Parts: sequence; structure tokens; C-alpha cells
Amino acid sequence: MISELFETIPGVGHYQTFALVFFFVFFMGIVVWTIRAKKTYIHKMEQLPLDSSESYSTNGENNNG
Repeated sequence: MISELFETIPGVGHYQTFALVFFFVFFMGIVVWTIRAKKTYIHKMEQLPLDSSESYSTNGENNNG
């Protein structure tokens, strides 16, 4: 049933190509951002869930008083 629905959409093959290119470019962007990110920022972010000395509100502001 679903394959019959897709057969009725004109140019459906272009959507597959667009999706593949979009996700590949997105993935490569994440890889480049990760490589170029400052190591101190990465270390700070990876330690954040383990740091119990600070509490944060849902809007990201520090609630230490």
C-alpha cells in the first residue's frame, strides 16, 4: 500500500537524492565542528552531567544563589 502511494508522487526519486545529500552534508558539518571545537569546551561539556556542585534551571541560568 505504501509503495503504491509513493509511485503516485511525481519525482519521488529526487526526494531520496535530496535527503541523502542533506544528511551527508549535515553529518560532515557535525564532524568538522567536532574537529575544530576547542578541547577545553569539549572537556567542560563532557564533565557537565557529572558535576553535582552546580544546579541549573531549565532556561540555562545558574541557580547558585
